[in-house]
Amino acid sequence: MFVPIFVVVVAVVVVLAMSADEFGPAPESFLAAPLILVLMVFVVPALMVWVVAAYPKMARRARIRRARKYRRERELLDDDPRYGRLWRQKSPDVGGEPIVTVEVTEPYPDAAGRFQTHRLRVPPGCKTAHEAVAWTFGLWSWEYDPEAES
Repeated sequence: MFVPIFVVVVAVVVVLAMSADEFGPAPESFLAAPLILVLMVFVVPALMVWVVAAYPKMARRARIRRARKYRRERELLDDDPRYGRLWRQKSPDVGGEPIVTVEVTEPYPDAAGRFQTHRLRVPPGCKTAHEAVAWTFGLWSWEYDPEAES
């Protein structure tokens, strides 16, 4: 979108530079000045507003595409109602270690009445959701047994 406007502005500047001689700019070059003014004052800011307004939608679409791509390739390793779900998925790098995440749900609803869900990356050696959640607190699975959650 910006390339055509940039090309037009550069072309107008080149025409202005080429039309100048030892007596000053040619009379035709003064016709190009309002065009440059209109481009710089109206068109470029309008395009910038459009790009800034469209960016969140483009970023959201990219996140959705990435999520769909990696969601197809994951497998459920453990589903524990108390601690969460443990997922494993292939690494995007060829030959890389698998990506293991634990999906936990907050015990209390937020202001809108929804229970927030979070995915935390854990080492690939975790075998259970209990072990993965304990690892996020820097504990072994036999040490982690919360009596109350906040």
